[in-house]
Amino acid sequence: MGRGAGGGTFSDAEIPLHARLSEASLGRLVEGIRLYRQLPGATLLVSGGRVFGSGSDAESMRELAVSLGVNPADIRVDEESPDTETQALIIRQMVGDDKVLLVTSASHMPRAVGLFRLAGVNVVPAPTHYVVQDNAGFSPADLFPDSDSVLAAQRVAYEYMGIVWAKLRGLL
Repeated sequence: MGRGAGGGTFSDAEIPLHARLSEASLGRLVEGIRLYRQLPGATLLVSGGRVFGSGSDAESMRELAVSLGVNPADIRVDEESPDTETQALIIRQMVGDDKVLLVTSASHMPRAVGLFRLAGVNVVPAPTHYVVQDNAGFSPADLFPDSDSVLAAQRVAYEYMGIVWAKLRGLL
């Protein structure tokens, strides 16, 4: 599985295209397509380079978007960016001063917005793929630990380390 700026893809051509995207990438793409359809004349920009030789997130997302009815002429692709910092710089070159709806996982949004704004991209946050949700009501299952909670804690730790690393490098 490649884990890049787009959230991750599997490169196994034997499985259906939608199943090759990680949960994060699929959530981001679905929200991007939803927003694209709400904004006549919009362009869908998909991003994420190859990581460790796997297929690029951007190309997998582009293929799936086309299969879901997005006009290929309305899609722009960044297959080069291996991380969010590089992604912001490349996208700045692609969009200039245009406003960009930045669709990414809610847990990743604070760091992504900071890096994109530092690169000069005029972003409007459009968070998706929420890993932590406040559900009303109580269930006896709430008393027992589960793997989803461990994964959510891992995601939070990853993002905080990314923010600290960016601050140590003077980026945020």
